[in-house]
Amino acid sequence: MRIPKTFGQRATTKTSNEVRRKYFLVFEGSETEVQYFNGIRDNMVAIGVNPLIDIKPLLRSYNEMGWSNPKKILNRLIEYIDEGNSGLLTINSIISKSVDYLLEEGVISNNSLYSAYDIHEILTTNILTINTGDELVQDIGCIAKEICDCLNEKASIIKAVEYLNEYFNKQYITYEAGFDKICIIVDRDKDSFVALPYNDQFEYVKNKCIEKGFGFYLTNPCFEFWLLMHFDEVHNYDRNILLDNPKITKKKRYTQIELAKLLHGYKKKDVKFYLLKNRVDKAILNEKSFCEDIDLLKTQLGCNIGILMQELKGNNINT
Repeated sequence: MRIPKTFGQRATTKTSNEVRRKYFLVFEGSETEVQYFNGIRDNMVAIGVNPLIDIKPLLRSYNEMGWSNPKKILNRLIEYIDEGNSGLLTINSIISKSVDYLLEEGVISNNSLYSAYDIHEILTTNILTINTGDELVQDIGCIAKEICDCLNEKASIIKAVEYLNEYFNKQYITYEAGFDKICIIVDRDKDSFVALPYNDQFEYVKNKCIEKGFGFYLTNPCFEFWLLMHFDEVHNYDRNILLDNPKITKKKRYTQIELAKLLHGYKKKDVKFYLLKNRVDKAILNEKSFCEDIDLLKTQLGCNIGILMQELKGNNINT
């Protein structure tokens, strides 16, 4: 997990001394969901989000890219929170965050001499010769210097690395249990989120979220179904086809094809939030025509993201 840039200190509103409650959003997907909730955050006033709420999406670190298993993501999130509480990072986490930092600062890119993969391999090969990946680092400054020296020697990277230690220190999550809220937002993908008698990941994630006080938000079959909720046409589809969400082309499923018709060429990398921002209340109301119960969503067509949106808006829904 990583914090995009820095969240800074806990903010207060411009009109009072009240602190803002942080909502940390953790997604199974790394494209569509991130774009959508960035749109919610960037248009809070227009959408009617409570001004005492701070929306904080958490992104994937380099070594977490491609993860789609909600159980794996949840377990990593718990580790990430523990890192913030203890102030300690593992070597593996530090190496991944080093790559994150270089990517964010534009020191490396797809067009640079050394790719993110190359840098990760260089650091893994050299830093792990004297440490184990799961070892907790007591002196972040010392390991930051080792990494800077390694980058300089092995990849001739000098630019910006003097701020690496500062970046590590700013990556600790400032989460106050009981006041702030962690929200897990996932799809009911039967291929990656299995619910078998001998391996019921759905129940594991649900129960662990209850234990930790996290919000558990699910779309069945997929996040595109929540986006379809923004249009009244969602009531015209065959519900069995929606739930099955079959592949229509080699890369696209039914919900994605139908959504593209309503969002003028929607793609996972181009959500077109400007066409959705004035329809959030409609989505919340349309959701209530489908299943919203987290237990029943295990097998039934529906979604409970509207419940999260109501909470963010302080239940102020325009009908």
